Amino acid sequence: MKKLLLGAALALGVLTTTAQNKIGYINFNEFLGSMPEVEKAQKVIQAYQQEQAQTYQELTIELNALDSAFNVDSVKLNETRKEIKRREINDKYISLQRFEQEAKEKIQAKQEEVVAPIRDKAIKIINDVAKVKAWFMPYFTSIPPFT
Repeated sequence: MKKLLLGAALALGVLTTTAQNKIGYINFNEFLGSMPEVEKAQKVIQAYQQEQAQTYQELTIELNALDSAFNVDSVKLNETRKEIKRREINDKYISLQRFEQEAKEKIQAKQEEVVAPIRDKAIKIINDVAKVKAWFMPYFTSIPPFT
């Protein structure tokens, strides 16, 4: 009987200790969005996107002008010249597609470059708060860092 009471008391003690643990949750995206640096970063990224879009538009205008000139002049050209112009237009089109792909990659790299320091700062803040909370709560011997 004593063993049963001792076992129940120990189980109650463990349950009570477990009930004292507090867990905090944070919506990281919401926290990150509330940081003042994010607005500046968004402006930098938008400006870079506009720069890439303008270059793409200029290349598209060049391609369209080349194609229009070919359509107008194709009646006057012999087959050899037509083939040369078609290859030129095709090369320009391929270069436009390549630029579009590279621009997407550059924009993603720029986003990572601009957002990474802000994200690292947010993670550091969260970890610092967790350490302070752990210091004030003796029941928490270790709080895993946020990553």
